[in-house]
Amino acid sequence: MIKLIACLAAIAVAAPANADTFSVVLGGKTLGQMSFVAQGETATLSSTLNSTPMGVFNGTFLGTSTGTAINGRFTGISKSSRKQRSVTVEIANGRAVSTTITPQDELTELSDTTRVPPDVMDPVRIIGALVAAGL
Repeated sequence: MIKLIACLAAIAVAAPANADTFSVVLGGKTLGQMSFVAQGETATLSSTLNSTPMGVFNGTFLGTSTGTAINGRFTGISKSSRKQRSVTVEIANGRAVSTTITPQDELTELSDTTRVPPDVMDPVRIIGALVAAGL
């Protein structure tokens, strides 16, 4: 989760490398690359961080959104040298209705879908909106 937050924070200063590939930059230092691909109702966000300070957050993230923001699914897989996590969120009528988190010790407060606010957007859709807006 921290790696994802760092990626989202860094996207504000990320410079496009080509159409939908971006350098992830924080404090003027390139930490890795992020790519976004959309085709129909499927969008994929992948990132590789390979130059974080002391390698602490080095790793990969692969997120896929299918369906629509109102009725869809998000799947995210994070891997690092320290741990691996898989998250799947089912969205119906603009609300998260179920989550699957592996391993179980990665559960957070938002793993309980009753705590997730309505009209939630997954990270793939958020980055897709930024890419579409030209940001």
